[in-house]
Amino acid sequence: MSLINPDWIDPIESNFDEGKPIRQEQGLMMAGNPIAMAAGKPGAPRIARKFLTGISSSAGTSTSVTFTDIDGWGGLIVHGVQIGLDNDAYISFSDDGSAFVSETLIEPFAFYKLDFSTGEFLQASSFTAPGITTGTISGIPSGLTDVRFTAKDTGGVVSINVLIELTGGDTAV
Repeated sequence: MSLINPDWIDPIESNFDEGKPIRQEQGLMMAGNPIAMAAGKPGAPRIARKFLTGISSSAGTSTSVTFTDIDGWGGLIVHGVQIGLDNDAYISFSDDGSAFVSETLIEPFAFYKLDFSTGEFLQASSFTAPGITTGTISGIPSGLTDVRFTAKDTGGVVSINVLIELTGGDTAV
């Protein structure tokens, strides 16, 4: 048997009889859902791990790496932010890809877990201040579509390398 529609189909309570077995037509209607989940189809719960990387350098005062099309994800884990000597690292957020808000200084060489809906974060393994820090980034747009990491300096060469993992939205702490 091949599946005709491997797209996500929302379960509708009225299609199922409470306390009764699922009928064949109900099962066939929902049969594509596991495939849709694994493929990350629109509307399907996210189960796959998604890693993104970005590298940027510039002769000037700032350079950025922007991750787009992240709507539908609940948060991210920053596995690494490396910046150039004497550079500072920042994270900011956008709901339209052009206006970035809530720019926040972050500790380079640390691991972060950030929940987009609450702004709660957990920072661990900091290079300059070992330990675990928790906090909140306020003003993250509710219709978040893009996250930007920026390296800044007063001049010279700026560089940033980023590795993130998008998550399904578990709370950060």
